[in-house]
Amino acid sequence: MKFRKAFFSALLLAIAISSVYSADRFVPAKCGQKVNIDSLRKDVLKSILDSVGSAENLYVSKFMAVMERGVKPNIYGAFAPQYPLMFNDYVNPAGWTLPVSVKVKNYCDEGKPCRWRKVLLKAWIPGYTDTATVTKLVNPYEEVILSPQFIFDTKALARLTTPRNAKIELRTYVLDADREVLFDSQSDVIKIHPMDVFHNEDVPIENQSMWYGVWVTPNMDSISAIHEQIGKISTNGAVLGDVSNDVTETVKAVYDVLSKKHIKYINNATYVNGGQKIKYPIQVLQKRQAYCLEGVFLFSSILESLGLQPLIVLVPNHAILGWYTNTEKTQMDFLETTMAFMDGVDFETANRAGIEVYNENVKKRAFEKGDAQIIDIDQVRRNGIMPNDY
Repeated sequence: MKFRKAFFSALLLAIAISSVYSADRFVPAKCGQKVNIDSLRKDVLKSILDSVGSAENLYVSKFMAVMERGVKPNIYGAFAPQYPLMFNDYVNPAGWTLPVSVKVKNYCDEGKPCRWRKVLLKAWIPGYTDTATVTKLVNPYEEVILSPQFIFDTKALARLTTPRNAKIELRTYVLDADREVLFDSQSDVIKIHPMDVFHNEDVPIENQSMWYGVWVTPNMDSISAIHEQIGKISTNGAVLGDVSNDVTETVKAVYDVLSKKHIKYINNATYVNGGQKIKYPIQVLQKRQAYCLEGVFLFSSILESLGLQPLIVLVPNHAILGWYTNTEKTQMDFLETTMAFMDGVDFETANRAGIEVYNENVKKRAFEKGDAQIIDIDQVRRNGIMPNDY
């Protein structure tokens, strides 16, 4: 009630000032200067309205409060564009979802009437995301959690070569008659990591290896440009991507093209800031070097772009390429892709080597024990995981 009296008193004073002075009147000032009353009136009005706004913020703050907030300390660029999918089922014991959550409460004075309030949260990471918003109704004495989802600027993420500190900005408002009344403003320092690094996320992700699928990028220009070269090498007249033809013949054509790209095989992966650095296929073609996993992603990208069904076969300390040879997915074949980056090794030799690696791990029961894994890129896409085509 006191707030309302103060508000209406200020409003009446503003109206009175507005009506007394006209825009073209002047009054004497110090040293013979003259003051424009219209300018003075605007300053007084602004001061009054600012005071009213501050009073309104204090009034709202009395009844609304941010109880807690949860902010993900690390944003991993490889997965950030698809965080809504990655964390779709994740809720921690406190009720948080990621990458940011804010808990607000609608307080009320004991013994006095109280009403629900509509709350708006705005969140953004300057230079990396849009402004994400979420609105909820908060009943008297109720606590609610607001969890906005960002749209990341993939080009900004792709420009990162080392982790960078950034800030998540959070602004919480009460919506009153379509007016936004700010009652909480916070910022949190976070770290954003480059897109070409595979990190284990801060929270457990079921079968995070499936997310290797973001590195399989069939839509990049450098991948589709290889199609014509494959067509010139293929000898069986097969329509590329038609699995009713000899799929292995098409894989051989891909092998023969890539073996002439003078890509150098690198024996060891690079680890930076606790994550595995992985070049995207376009970077492999540009830098002409790859280790085993990067080679598998390059081959998989080309096969997927041709409409085939590539498999990423992860075995202890190594990776090979696999593919289904029929539409029923009952038959597989394999390839040691590193041999495409070695001088004088033909497809048949690399094919036999890939089969040997697979059979050896079957014999060791590595797939049964979980020490080895086959990632079906077709299933990855069905699960919603999309390529990082930036």
